[in-house]
Amino acid sequence: MGLTLWKSYNEQPRGRFRAAFLEWQRAAVAVRDRVPPLIDPHRHDAGIVLEWYRAHRPDAIVTRNDNVLGWLREAGVRVPGEVSVADLDQSVSRVPAAGVAQAYGRIGATAVDLVVTQLHLGQRGPVAAPQGVLLPPAWVDGPTVRAPAAVLPRGAPRRGRAAPR
Repeated sequence: MGLTLWKSYNEQPRGRFRAAFLEWQRAAVAVRDRVPPLIDPHRHDAGIVLEWYRAHRPDAIVTRNDNVLGWLREAGVRVPGEVSVADLDQSVSRVPAAGVAQAYGRIGATAVDLVVTQLHLGQRGPVAAPQGVLLPPAWVDGPTVRAPAAVLPRGAPRRGRAAPR
């Protein structure tokens, strides 16, 4: 699996997308099967993404860039036949795609609840010990991800991988 993001999108959560991806690879993917993430400081262009795809041949790509899907298809890559593509924020995607639907309504409602709680407790100004609230997103099936195959054991060769270096 590969990850491709704009640098600015990865930096919004302090680099956590890239960090989580690398940790997942370290824990679950044989070294020879790892695909380096493409974190582009600019706004990607087709050439950069296609060069990365051809060099590493991931079986799936996770992205937040709606253009990646179009660039792959324009280059003759069959999606989801050759590669699955999942959107990290499918709820705002401009194209039909599988991916993660962020819970923006629940996020807003939770923020209001937190402020109301602070007001009821008489808290004003910055909080001495800020707390975070994590609301899980939902997976949304779509036409860009193929049906799951049998899970292969760690280290088993996977279809479509570049030859080990």
